[in-house]
Amino acid sequence: MSEIKITSPEELAARGFVCDYVNAEMGIAEYSRLDADGTVHMITIQKDLQGLLDQNSEQEADSINRTFGDGKVVASIPMPVFMEKLGEAVAQKDRKFIKRFLNDSNYKKFRTFHGNI
Repeated sequence: MSEIKITSPEELAARGFVCDYVNAEMGIAEYSRLDADGTVHMITIQKDLQGLLDQNSEQEADSINRTFGDGKVVASIPMPVFMEKLGEAVAQKDRKFIKRFLNDSNYKKFRTFHGNI
C-alpha cells in the first residue's frame, strides 16, 4: 500500500475523486473514486475548527464597546462554510443575504466583532 499526500479538493478531483458529502459547519468532507477494476476508494477529511472558533470568540469578546469602521474584520469563516453558505450570495453581490447570515445567531461562532452589521 502506498501513501499519497493530497493537499486540496482540486487535487482529489484531478485524481478522479468526487465529493459525495460535505458538512461545512463540522468541517467534514467525504470523497470517493471507483476504479475500472471495481475497487472503491473512500476518503474522509475532517478539519479541526476548534482553534478557529476559540480565536473568533476571543476576538469577539475583545471587540465589545469598540466601534465599527471601514475595513473592519467582522468574521472568520472556514472556506468550506463560506463556499456552501455564502459563495452564491457573494457572487451575486447579495449584501442583504450576507448581512443576515453574519447577524444570524446560528453562525455567531464565526463572528470576530461584536454587534449587528
